[in-house]
Amino acid sequence: MAAKKRRKKRKYHTGTHVSPKTGQHCKYRSGWELAYLLHLDANPDVVGYRYEDVRIPYVSNTRTGRVRYYWPDFLVQRTDGQQLLVEIKPKRKLDQAKVQKKLKAAALWCKAHGVTLVVMTERELKLLGLLK
Repeated sequence: MAAKKRRKKRKYHTGTHVSPKTGQHCKYRSGWELAYLLHLDANPDVVGYRYEDVRIPYVSNTRTGRVRYYWPDFLVQRTDGQQLLVEIKPKRKLDQAKVQKKLKAAALWCKAHGVTLVVMTERELKLLGLLK
């Protein structure tokens, strides 16, 4: 009898980054988030940022009206006064219903608070030189 092969569990690149710019301890959940944290610290156009500091309500089930909360990855403050709400997500996940609900809620929140929503996929991270 042949033994069944076990599927390897995916391991996420997690850890804590201490920002020299903000002094904050950021618990990142992916290598992409870490690469973006390092980019923010090195970028002279960034005054500061907060990691998962904004809580946005969204309706997760339209039939029942169930409200859940979403914490976008970064709120970035630029030297020109502009604020960016940044979500880092693999391109293949952008079409998922749950992600679409969260991004729609984030867009409404950004409009109400004068903030620009930025969704970063592997394409944008590569263009910034953060991914190979």
